Amino acid sequence: MTTLTRGRFVVIQVLVLALFCSLLSRLWYLQVVGGDSYRAQAQSNAVRDVIVQPQRGLIVDSTGRSLVANRLAWVVTVDRSRLAALPTAEQSATLRQLGRTLGLPYGQVLAQTKLCGEKGAPDAGLCWNGSPYEAVPVAADVDEDVALAIAERPEDFPAVEVQQQNVRSYPTPYGANAAHLLGYVTSVTEDEYAAAKQDDDTTLNAASQVGRSGLERSYDRFLRGLPGSTGKSVDSSGRVIGSAGATPARPGDTLVTSIDAKVQAKAEDELRAAIMTARQTHDDVTGEDYSDSPDYEAALAGRSAERPVVLLCHQPVNVDTAVEYGVDLQLSGHTHGGQLWPFHYIIAAQQGALSGLSRVEDTQLYVTAGAGFWGPPMRVGADPEIVVIELNGRGGPDD
Repeated sequence: MTTLTRGRFVVIQVLVLALFCSLLSRLWYLQVVGGDSYRAQAQSNAVRDVIVQPQRGLIVDSTGRSLVANRLAWVVTVDRSRLAALPTAEQSATLRQLGRTLGLPYGQVLAQTKLCGEKGAPDAGLCWNGSPYEAVPVAADVDEDVALAIAERPEDFPAVEVQQQNVRSYPTPYGANAAHLLGYVTSVTEDEYAAAKQDDDTTLNAASQVGRSGLERSYDRFLRGLPGSTGKSVDSSGRVIGSAGATPARPGDTLVTSIDAKVQAKAEDELRAAIMTARQTHDDVTGEDYSDSPDYEAALAGRSAERPVVLLCHQPVNVDTAVEYGVDLQLSGHTHGGQLWPFHYIIAAQQGALSGLSRVEDTQLYVTAGAGFWGPPMRVGADPEIVVIELNGRGGPDD
C-alpha cells in the first residue's frame, strides 16, 4: 500500500468516525436534552381538545325565584369517527333506522351529521360548527321514550349516542312572563366568534349560546360561564381512539334582579284585563268598537309621502288595505308557516301568503313562519324561523 493510498484511507476513517459522532450526539440531544419538549409536541399532535359547554347562569327575582333556568333535555348525537369506521352500507342503514325512530327523513339526518362548510350541510345556524371530534347532535329535546329506546338498543344504532344536555327554560313563577325583560339566547354568529378570538375572549366558542335581548343580552358575559375541555386521543387518520385529560367547565353567575315575580304577574294580569275590556268598549267619538279593524287613516296621518312606510300587521290578509294606503312594506306573521301539513293550502288560500317575501302591486309583504304554534304543540312540514330584517334608506341619511 502506497503512502498516498494509506493517507486517503485514514481520511475516510476520520470522516466516517466524525459522521458517527455527529449522529450519536444528535440522538443524545433528542433523547436526553430535548426529550421532554419533543414528547410533549408529539403528544399534542395525538390529542385534540373538545369544548365542554358551561351551564348558563340563572336569572332570579328579588326573592330567589327562578325567572330563567336550565332544564335537562334528551339529545341524540352521532359520533362521526365511529360512523366513518363502519362499512358504507351499514352507515346508511344506521342513519335510516335512526331517522325512522326519530320520525325524520333520511336526508335530514344525514345532513345533520355534516360540519358547517361540508357539502350537503344545512345552512349556517343549523349546521354543526363545533369540534369535528365531538359527537354531532341530530335531534334535540326528543321524547324520553324515544331516547331510551335508542339507548337500550346499541346494536341497532352503532355510533349513535343519547345524552342529556342543558337547555334554557323559563319557569314563569306565578304566571309572570316578563319576556320583554328577560330576552332570549341563540347561537353565536361567525362575526361574533371572530371578534372574540381577536380579543382573546375565552368565554366564547363556536358552539356558544349568547343573549340577544333583555337581561340575557345585557349580562351575557356574566351569564355564559367559562367553557371547559376534554382531550380526545386520535390516530393518524383523525379517528378518536380514547380520552385524555379534562378541564371542567365553570357555570355562569346567577343574576339577581329587582323584579318581584308576584308583582310582575299581577301587573301582567291587570294589563291583559285592561286590553280585553278595551276591545269590548264602544268609542262614542268614532262610533266604532276598539276591537274593529285598525284605523289606517289615523295611523298614517301627517306622514310625508316621500318617506317609506313600514306597517306591522299581524295577518297578511290585510295587505290589500295596505296597498290602498300606499304602504311600502308590510311585516306579518300569524300563519306559523302552515304549522301542520296539509293545512298549508287552507291557510295560504285564506291569508293570501304563507311565508317569505312577496309583492302585491307596489307593496312588499314579508310573512315570517315564526317559531311557535297554535293549538296542538307541534309543527309538521313548517320549519321554524327567527327573521332579522335590515332596512336601508333609499335616499339621504334622514330616510
